[in-house]
Amino acid sequence: MSDAPLNKLVAQINGHLERFEHAGPEDDEQRISVGLLLIAARDSVQRGKWYDWLKANIKRSIRDCQKAIAVAHAPDPHRKLAEQRKKNRQYARRHRQSLHRRAENIIDLLWSSGARVLQQPRRTPLVFAEDDAPPLPFVGRLEAVKPGANPSD
Repeated sequence: MSDAPLNKLVAQINGHLERFEHAGPEDDEQRISVGLLLIAARDSVQRGKWYDWLKANIKRSIRDCQKAIAVAHAPDPHRKLAEQRKKNRQYARRHRQSLHRRAENIIDLLWSSGARVLQQPRRTPLVFAEDDAPPLPFVGRLEAVKPGANPSD
């Protein structure tokens, strides 16, 4: 195949991909058509040059292109897209849980190493008009205290 039809496919694929960056189920048909366009492009690219061609021409990762092709090849593309969305939600939930556990571990590490919240002396509050909300009190700051050191120093 000559470069002209391939360039047309590149423009179509990238155009579709830009339109549904954060799209939902209402754009399933467009996602399926991207997969079909990628299949047509793959059939036109010289054998062994597919990944190089993708990197040079398509503005998405190879993995995204593989997913689009898998959707287009599926017997029921809509079901395949629904499964992909479910898998993505599960991954995002596990990632958030992992971040939460890491934050808890950091807090535990700080406390076990002697970090503590030091209270600041209270300052005289500023006088505000009746309409203004009172200022929030200063809670304190976090400081690390060396093990064995006197915390009151």
